[in-house]
Amino acid sequence: MREHLLCAVAGAFLCTSTGTPVSVAMAAPASPPSDTGCADLLPSGPAIKRSIDPMMLARVRDIGSVGDQAAGPGPLAISPDGSMLAFALRRADPVTNRYCTGLILLPLRRGARPVIIDAGGDVIPAEADYLGMADYPMGRQVSVEPKWAPDGRSIAFLKRRDGTTQIWLAFADGRAARALTRSANDVGQPFWSADGRSVIYRVRPGLVAAGQMVEEEGRGGYRYDSRIFAAGSAKPFPRADIPFVWMASSISESRARPIDGTERDLAVGPPVGVPAQAALWAVQGNRLAWSEAVQPHALQPQLRIRIRLGDREARCASPACSGDLEGMWWRSDGSLVFLRSEGVGDGESTFYLWKPGSGEPHVIRKDDTLFVGCQMLAQNLLCLRETPTRPRQIVRLDTQTGRIVTVFDPNPEFANAVHGRVERLTWSDPRGGSTFGYLVLPPHHRPGDRLPLVVVQYSARGFQRGGVGDEVPIFPLAQAGFAVLNFQRPRDRSALIRNNSVDEYMREEMGNWKDRRDVLASLEAGVNLLIDRGIVDRARVGLSGLSDGAETTQFALIHSKLFAAASISTCCKDPVAFTALAGLAQWAAQERWGLRPYSDSNRQQWLDASLALNADRIKTPILLQLADWEFRLALQTISEFQRRDRPIEVRLFPSEHHIKDQPAHRLALYDRNIAWFSKWLHPNP
Repeated sequence: MREHLLCAVAGAFLCTSTGTPVSVAMAAPASPPSDTGCADLLPSGPAIKRSIDPMMLARVRDIGSVGDQAAGPGPLAISPDGSMLAFALRRADPVTNRYCTGLILLPLRRGARPVIIDAGGDVIPAEADYLGMADYPMGRQVSVEPKWAPDGRSIAFLKRRDGTTQIWLAFADGRAARALTRSANDVGQPFWSADGRSVIYRVRPGLVAAGQMVEEEGRGGYRYDSRIFAAGSAKPFPRADIPFVWMASSISESRARPIDGTERDLAVGPPVGVPAQAALWAVQGNRLAWSEAVQPHALQPQLRIRIRLGDREARCASPACSGDLEGMWWRSDGSLVFLRSEGVGDGESTFYLWKPGSGEPHVIRKDDTLFVGCQMLAQNLLCLRETPTRPRQIVRLDTQTGRIVTVFDPNPEFANAVHGRVERLTWSDPRGGSTFGYLVLPPHHRPGDRLPLVVVQYSARGFQRGGVGDEVPIFPLAQAGFAVLNFQRPRDRSALIRNNSVDEYMREEMGNWKDRRDVLASLEAGVNLLIDRGIVDRARVGLSGLSDGAETTQFALIHSKLFAAASISTCCKDPVAFTALAGLAQWAAQERWGLRPYSDSNRQQWLDASLALNADRIKTPILLQLADWEFRLALQTISEFQRRDRPIEVRLFPSEHHIKDQPAHRLALYDRNIAWFSKWLHPNP
């Protein structure tokens, strides 16, 4: 699975675009979750100076989905009058192995405190159609995106209880929240109708009947075909061709009705005048801005900005207006603010301000922090922001000066956290690529002392937490005496831009594993940089990863002698287990991509990627911490390594998928990774 493809705001009230303030009574606090460990869903009290241990990291309060980097509507919702902000807050509790969740209302006036207006519910599992299978589970969580009613009196949001996800309504005046939909199926994100009388959403009613047919089929035995992911279960998935239906539920009657495409598009689609294929857009009166693809048919095209002012349409010709655009917003004075990731490895966030017709865009702010879900409020942006040392905070960005003010910090305990030096590094490799990473050192590291190193993968922007999948705790590892390098996987940008489809790109990649070789070259260059600087002991380097990071780790163990220990969370690409257990749909895709069944004629292709075929010569200790949904893919490697008495430890986590999300499991993953690397790399020899 290749994921890399794929304040103080001044005043208590601000006006809507019509200039009419909408007065809304402040909500009374809802009862906080009563479960043990959930009383502190909202932070209270002063931050205490302490080191970042695994439990502190596992209990970080989150807004939105961990690892998301998308701009756009996202997790923050500003009330129509601009006076309040709504968002969902979530905190893991490893002791009870559940999440504490709540919908939060934050008045946007100086000194105001957030209140919980609805509490409870389960996290919402993200499912997607995959290789013809409907609602394939990945282990990610859906980001709850609250939506204000046009009159500013209620908020529609997703909530999961008793095994289904429904739309609920919360109220700004403190009334108890209530369920709006009662569908037999999970429902999608809510959208308000223009008149505010209904909430519009997507549902897939045919899944119920399809599930019943699968159960009935089981009475006579399932037919083994492309509906089955054999590594995870013998039970078939429903086919992905089951259609979605758009519905509207009346808020006064809680009565649902199907709607047509016109009504759907008015609530959900791009505004009139914005092309349907636009990835980003901003609308203000007769001002439109949107993104268009520079290479329309490319798999991952660069974007550029187009605008329409009344009857006049134009394209921004400045180089700053094209590239990796992440968001755009109109200011009330007719200037356009846009966010672009740029620099080495696209690791920097740069905000630009452009007044169409009056010259080039100019930089408002540029730094290496991560911004998510920004929303314009008057002349300011409200955003979620992560820094390398701080989890997400809600901040106000002045779009004139670039100055940032914190509006709400869900995790104030990190303000006084004890940690060592955090340094952003950039480097080039012998194959012509470049990327960046973050080096985190122990708090009491002395210059000249060479340390063992643990490499974490494969997305380094934002808070230095636990890598993709959040399993390898960066700051606690540093506290245990390790240097830690969070490595940003370099993108194969030219191939992604040039290729027109995933199949075309993957055929090019699997022909000789070019991308894997490029990533390994970049990874080794980063490690060697630290060795040459006298920070890292060459004999004590460990490597970790999940998904694409796990594939990089496996490739490195086969093709490099640099790594003395490894920990991976997904595995493996072996000719017997992978061919048999990936399932017919997955294997058909692999064959389209040029990976053929093992034979003498393509032996080298498999030797370059399979741990099992290289078990005779790999002596690196390997820890496998695997989801029970995927562990069978690793059986060939496990068998070959155990048969040769190679140092390998295997842990299986029940009821988990590609991304593990149970709080107790996350804490166990943290602790075991620290123990594993301590055992083999000896941080205090």
